[in-house]
Amino acid sequence: MGMTLALGCFTNDPIRVPVALHGMQPLLMVPDDATGYGLATSVDAHVVLKRVPMWKKGTQLEQLMNNKKGAFSVFQLRRASDVSPKNASGATQMGPYKLRRYAAAVGGGPIDGDEAMAERDMLLSNLPDFLKRSVQGHQAGEVFFLSILAKLNQVGLLDAPAVAAEVIKDIINELLEDLPGSGPRFVTFSTGANIIHYNQGFRGHFIQVNGLTDDWALEVDPTLIDSSASRERLRRFKALWVHIVSGQPEPNQQLPDLGPIEVSPWVEDGCWEIRRDFVLRQL
Repeated sequence: MGMTLALGCFTNDPIRVPVALHGMQPLLMVPDDATGYGLATSVDAHVVLKRVPMWKKGTQLEQLMNNKKGAFSVFQLRRASDVSPKNASGATQMGPYKLRRYAAAVGGGPIDGDEAMAERDMLLSNLPDFLKRSVQGHQAGEVFFLSILAKLNQVGLLDAPAVAAEVIKDIINELLEDLPGSGPRFVTFSTGANIIHYNQGFRGHFIQVNGLTDDWALEVDPTLIDSSASRERLRRFKALWVHIVSGQPEPNQQLPDLGPIEVSPWVEDGCWEIRRDFVLRQL
């Protein structure tokens, strides 16, 4: 498998997401140079964001995506090899990013630091003042995220109760057409009502989880199987994930039997929507 860079998730039971991640362990590989992580979760009409600019060796992802509320989540790992401005450190210098009810993991782009800063400066110059005041760090990914919101604002959809996935896809394409930088990119964007995943040059796959096993729950938290009602909630658990990886995974690699977990073939360039009815739609 490739190294995990980011995850996007929609679930009907956030409390049991760590159990699902435990079952997904054969699919998830943390890079050796991981230096931090962030988790953005949509809760009602806002986003709860946690970013930790450090990484303890041996940490499992199931220990980190332990939000108790919110159906939509975006998780992103930071690596020492990520392009970053000099002397840029701390939680504000990493993804995912959030504003209002929106959140996104943004990765890739120019592989040269000077090109990345030039791209950031160009995008920043086009932001309206109210979005410029929201900039916290020096990452090009943050300004790219805010640029999507700027385009939504231009067409009067920033505060709309729902935004069609095709609109987000078109905005991302429009932004990329105007950028001089090169390199693969991904954007995993949550509106709080769906997730739009845009991929250009990275690999990933989609993971459908329909139910959880008692054995997984026992290994994560025995209280999750301490009654018949608790075990029934395990059976009713559902989640749809997008998993973005680095490296060149073996296309014909055989996976172990993962029980109620279904894994799609590897996907590369394209754009997809994860909907609230657990439907995955290619745009």
